[in-house]
Amino acid sequence: MDEFDILYGWLPAAAREAFRQAWINDTDTAWQVVRQDSRYETWFPGNKTEDGRVRISEENYAITVTEYDDAFRAVGIDPDGPASFRSMYGDLIRGEVKADELYTDRLAPMYDRIVASSQSIRQYYADTYGIANMTPEAYLAGVLDPDLGTRVLAGQIGIAEIGGEALESGFDISASYAKQLYETGVGRQQADEVFRAAESAIPTLQVLAQRHDDPNDTFDINNFSEAMFFSDPTQLRRIRRLQAQESSLFSNSTSQTQYRRANDTGLAGLEQL
Repeated sequence: MDEFDILYGWLPAAAREAFRQAWINDTDTAWQVVRQDSRYETWFPGNKTEDGRVRISEENYAITVTEYDDAFRAVGIDPDGPASFRSMYGDLIRGEVKADELYTDRLAPMYDRIVASSQSIRQYYADTYGIANMTPEAYLAGVLDPDLGTRVLAGQIGIAEIGGEALESGFDISASYAKQLYETGVGRQQADEVFRAAESAIPTLQVLAQRHDDPNDTFDINNFSEAMFFSDPTQLRRIRRLQAQESSLFSNSTSQTQYRRANDTGLAGLEQL
């Protein structure tokens, strides 16, 4: 290996040979020859603008590709694996997505909060955002769209966490409703607490609504969510009224004990949510 190969070994083989042939004059001429070569887009996908300028130097391009590789390896994915993530790097370069942004704002959040999360959250994300093959590679491929803003991606992840927590407790809420909750500041932990409470409380409230001739004799997850997430006065009054009406049916101590047990099972802790 000669000095030239040591200095420019990072160039694709064909580009390196074209550069070598022009190098006898000066490096500026050599780079001009490489950049005018019809194979340039194959060597450095996405690096030329529409008016023919280069976005970054070829050396920085090679460094960026290495950093992209490292970002995927940091989440346990081989960039040269079956998903062929390297074939998508040109779009990232074209979109001027920096390597630290790729990892910090895209890959890591998707991996940590979706791929490595519960089955329910992965399922909700897949159903909502069209992930047909629920593999880690399929989820991560979606974040490589350079037109996908990091705020949009954060919103998608947050919405999936809320919808997934609902699904975990047996409730299938719409993406539009999960988005509404996300946009009002509901996070995964709060969603988990409310939907877990709903899992035991709603069956009890449904029975009480029918027993006490409530104007609306159903009590569903939407009613419960409006009360717990948004402090809806109508639904809060319904809950309190149904509890009070049930309590008034019992006068002796045995019945009171039975009521307390039923109440503890289905409605305990609502005041803390």
